[in-house]
Amino acid sequence: MINDMLKDHVKESNMRSSLVVINSFDGQKEEIEELLENHRIYADAFELDRLGKADREEYLICFNKMYSTRLLPFIFIKDQLIGSGFEATGTLENHLKKELNNYH
Repeated sequence: MINDMLKDHVKESNMRSSLVVINSFDGQKEEIEELLENHRIYADAFELDRLGKADREEYLICFNKMYSTRLLPFIFIKDQLIGSGFEATGTLENHLKKELNNYH
């Protein structure tokens, strides 16, 4: 289920893309999307709270099994988990800065 979602981002060869799993009301949403856009990374937001309770719980169980965490948001670039939880935005910023330094 989750691997299928990430597969689309891995296959994308024309641009770098990301998957952000988040609740629609999360205050970090705009900040995360802006960070990704500023680094020319397409942000695909998957708003988990828009699913029914059973589906939402199933996704969270899968994330917990695969990544040992249920804390939203989850930020993936291609199929790599960059950050999750309250510090996800800071982790993303650090990752993007490091990536930028590696190119120069």
